[in-house]
Amino acid sequence: MQNSKISILRQLLQRHAKIIISFTVIALIFLVFALLIYAYLIPQNSNPVWKELADFFIAISETILGAGLIIGGMNLIFEEFRQEQEDKDRASHYRKEMVETLQTLHSEVQLARVLIRTHKSAKTYGEQIRERILPAIISLKDLRRSAMDTYNHPLKNEIIPPFRVSLHFMIAYLSVLVEEFESNYHHFSNLQNCQEALAVRMRNLFVEVAEDKLGSGIFSQKKSNFLEQAQDLFEQTDKPQYVNEVWKEIEQLPHTSDFIDDTITQKGNRSQYAQSFLAHYVHCKKILKFNTVDERFIHAKTFSDYASVLRQNDKKENSNLSQTTKISLTRLIMQNELGFEFDHKISFS
Repeated sequence: MQNSKISILRQLLQRHAKIIISFTVIALIFLVFALLIYAYLIPQNSNPVWKELADFFIAISETILGAGLIIGGMNLIFEEFRQEQEDKDRASHYRKEMVETLQTLHSEVQLARVLIRTHKSAKTYGEQIRERILPAIISLKDLRRSAMDTYNHPLKNEIIPPFRVSLHFMIAYLSVLVEEFESNYHHFSNLQNCQEALAVRMRNLFVEVAEDKLGSGIFSQKKSNFLEQAQDLFEQTDKPQYVNEVWKEIEQLPHTSDFIDDTITQKGNRSQYAQSFLAHYVHCKKILKFNTVDERFIHAKTFSDYASVLRQNDKKENSNLSQTTKISLTRLIMQNELGFEFDHKISFS
């Protein structure tokens, strides 16, 4: 904060340098004339006019310097006030914009959750992952990237790291959903194709059976009678089993089932979705709205550990060390907090 003030003062001085130099030069000219009169004319001439003239020049010099300092000081104060007001407005706009972004992506994630749970189809599952979960991750990464530029940042320097850690938690949770989807995509795609083929076969069987029944005269009375009894006919027809096999397997995915289930489990515990996404979403909103952190978060040991990893990564980034030496905080949270298995384990250093 002190460095920021010094930087602003330096910019203001540079902006008003011409005015300050002009007043100073004029004052020095009058001061030099006065000194010359005192040094050369007054000792050689007893006429009091020279002394009065010298005093007059000194008075003008003092007046100019005083006026310059007053005017310059007023300008500096006004400019600093204007700069601070602009910074406040910018910070307010920034926080408001980020809150809106957070609320939008939260709504998209909630909608994806509801649609997957209600539609119970592999098609909807894939659509929501691609159309809502992935864009939400991109939006969160944009927010995280903007928070990494701490120079003259609208948020207080001490609360930026907790803000970034909470963003990492939200990204980690959604990333687990995407990873789980990608790992099982081909399997579900094959099952979906099989299910669609079975559905087509069922319709064909229904038509075949209906035609046989019509040919035997069962439904030859009226067309309306046929339509009324169509459901009974369909239910009496043998159908292939496991039509809903795809959704049954999707429900077995641990992270997807956590996502679409209630936020409070049957045992009374909060779901991973509630702990790793919703709670940190609320924390981020609190930081943006009130410029303060939730003490319960920052004093938790794991949260402090992740903040330390963040600082280590920043130090390595600023020292231009190899990117491979940095720890992926998102992957760390995915593994340690969400239980997602990677081929190569990672841990705190």
